Amino acid sequence: MMKLLLVTLLAQAALGAWVDVEEWAKFKQNHGKEYESTLVELQRMKTYGANKAYIARHNAEADAGKHSYWLAINKYADLTHDQFRAQMLGHKKPSSRSTGTPFQSSGLKAPESKDWRDEGAVTQVKDQGQCGSCWAFSTTGTLEGQWKLAGNAMVELSEQQLMDCSGSYGNLACQGGEMYTAMQYVVDNGGIMSEADYPYETKTHLRRCLWDASKVAAKAKSFTRIDTEVESDLEEAVGTVGPVSVAMDASHFDFQLYSHGIYHNPNCMTANADLDHGVLAVGYGEEADGKYWIVKNSWGPSWGEEGFFKMTRDGSNMCGIATDCMYPAV
Repeated sequence: MMKLLLVTLLAQAALGAWVDVEEWAKFKQNHGKEYESTLVELQRMKTYGANKAYIARHNAEADAGKHSYWLAINKYADLTHDQFRAQMLGHKKPSSRSTGTPFQSSGLKAPESKDWRDEGAVTQVKDQGQCGSCWAFSTTGTLEGQWKLAGNAMVELSEQQLMDCSGSYGNLACQGGEMYTAMQYVVDNGGIMSEADYPYETKTHLRRCLWDASKVAAKAKSFTRIDTEVESDLEEAVGTVGPVSVAMDASHFDFQLYSHGIYHNPNCMTANADLDHGVLAVGYGEEADGKYWIVKNSWGPSWGEEGFFKMTRDGSNMCGIATDCMYPAV
């Protein structure tokens, strides 16, 4: 306790702001935080205090109607945004647009609202850990949904297989990857194993591929890509086909600390080169603050709205949500 008190007092002096001893201890306990040295802990505590102050300012503005979303202390509150981006954002710009079938409207009218969670086509929220493997979670998410909607039993699929075995397609495990190429690997490989048979290990480097064809859990014949940057195309796909893998610009500090509401950031970019995070569009709707996408993240259920978030759906292609999208045919 004396060591913690000393660290707290040092942090207060450096911050010029109050960081409560019990609050800091509870934060570490709740999120399993351990630091390699007192100096590192002091640095993280300073960051925590600064982030806490930022959250308070933002939420006061949101309460006053300036923002449509709120922030909160979460397990990333002790990270600077540069640290967070280095650990968590791993979507890579596609090396080729030649793979996949370009989206063409079927003429089907999308419903006014849709939530594929209500139809059992979305698995539980997963946690990628301190690893830039978002691309793998986005890929398994859309295949899990299509596999279920095709009449099969719902099964959680293996992100670790994509990380270990699709390196020749340009994917680099925790160092980043791309959903198109990951799905092309599944098509060429003849399937993917389940999470249960090939569990996630948050490895930070490529390891030996442990693919076992006798334990294939799902397959894909092909996939469709949506790169039109037109939200109505994505809405048709999400509304009539199922959950869709999407990329976004998640490079902004407030997204790291998102709690609830409709995320809208006018500084978000929409070009493919600016997209750095793979997620899963599972539906859309409308409320008093406007129309929104329902998006599944892979940062665990303690982040956001139990692991999900709402994104503005106003035709502006907010954060590039309609720029780099994909769903498979099974």
